[in-house]
Amino acid sequence: MGETYSILVKIPPLNSQTKNPLSLRTTGPAHAWWQRTTAVILIPLALWLAFSFSNHVLSSYEDATMWLTQPVVAILFCLAFILLVLHAYLGIVVVIGDYAASNRITSLVVVSRIFAVTAIIVTVSLVISLF
Repeated sequence: MGETYSILVKIPPLNSQTKNPLSLRTTGPAHAWWQRTTAVILIPLALWLAFSFSNHVLSSYEDATMWLTQPVVAILFCLAFILLVLHAYLGIVVVIGDYAASNRITSLVVVSRIFAVTAIIVTVSLVISLF
């Protein structure tokens, strides 16, 4: 009782708290919500990036730098990259949890966290350095 079913998928109740072997936090609906939210937000940002990059493919370095130093463009670019890395990290955590051996899980997750944080810091720092 208390379980909800979709057409083919059993939807856990909002208060379900299954323990995640990858961290000290709990997982379940919150993890799935973040993964789906980042995916939905990335759709318009990816379309914007594809359109913008296609307009600047043959541009000179100076033109591309001027384009990226516009405040709105810089903010949208950083937001898109941060959400892309977060979405990828959430997906990698699920894959590692499903397929990795239990004694290697923690080290794989730590390495993926370090990579994600480093990639975000480097990208945002490079965009800020253009100003």
